[in-house]
Amino acid sequence: MAPKVSWNQLKHAYGAASDVPEVLSALDSPDRDVRLRAQEDLEARIAHQHAIYSASGPVVPLLLERLERQGAPDRDGLARILSLLAWGHGEDTDVEAVTEALDAATPRLASLLNDPAPEVRRALAAVVSAVARRNALLVQAVARRIRIETEASPLFALAMAPAISRCREPSWLEACEALLAAPLPEHRLIGAAALASALAERAPEAVVGPILEALADPSPFEQAWVLAPWSSGKMVADLANAASFLGPQRRFEVLPALAAAMERGGAAPEVAEAMLYMSFAPDHAPKDAGQIAEGVVRDALKRLVKCDAAWTARTVEVLGLAKLPGSRAALRSWLGL
Repeated sequence: MAPKVSWNQLKHAYGAASDVPEVLSALDSPDRDVRLRAQEDLEARIAHQHAIYSASGPVVPLLLERLERQGAPDRDGLARILSLLAWGHGEDTDVEAVTEALDAATPRLASLLNDPAPEVRRALAAVVSAVARRNALLVQAVARRIRIETEASPLFALAMAPAISRCREPSWLEACEALLAAPLPEHRLIGAAALASALAERAPEAVVGPILEALADPSPFEQAWVLAPWSSGKMVADLANAASFLGPQRRFEVLPALAAAMERGGAAPEVAEAMLYMSFAPDHAPKDAGQIAEGVVRDALKRLVKCDAAWTARTVEVLGLAKLPGSRAALRSWLGL
């Protein structure tokens, strides 16, 4: 049972936290509109724009109590509030209170990864991604879960979650490697994307195929993928980002696939950025046009010049970071076209 809290001595975004018990009570309303409004009200008070307050830490066990009520509605929204707290910022003492509450709840969070509701398992991925680097026990629970997870949406969310924090916990890496040998393509894909994001150039060669296949045709996976709390909402952009980490030794395979994905549109600026990163990040490739001997790099730039949809202010910015000309005409001239 959660300890009694002196709410009137605590603060939230709008002042004294004496109204928090009323908001928490509304989370249990039989009226769905009231419940959802209560979630919005609670988020605004204790996790306003990712800021946390002295009232935030004491809410953690109270949210967990409600999350553990299997069959109760709208629990994924409660998990989302937990994730906002886990990623939050504020005064050191307030952040420490949230951190301690989440760490103390590790066994409960690990148990919730096996909740029968897939939307709850999926939503908890955002909490996992926030605490992965300091909470090996929870990441180990994720590793156990993804070995048996059968639904694509929570699988995608949970398998990738530790990679968001660049976690390299051994049992999770082993579970992702096991996914590479799974019979289902969605299992192979998320294992590959997670390992590419976590290990970059050191990822095994087996990650390349599933990522490039999904870049060419994301349609079988997209609906489940974009529901993950870490997703940008554009699966091709997420995959391009993961692929760009795979290192210069793989650009002969990856750059043509990225260029083709860029030309298909939908996420052209994001894919162009990934393509430029793989070509021109530090130690990836030379910056002098006369030294670009590799046809694959030159071809990627030529295709960028021709792709209308890829040209945004961000593309120009990335070209500048790579010390390349920032306009299409100048880049065309620089390439000698």
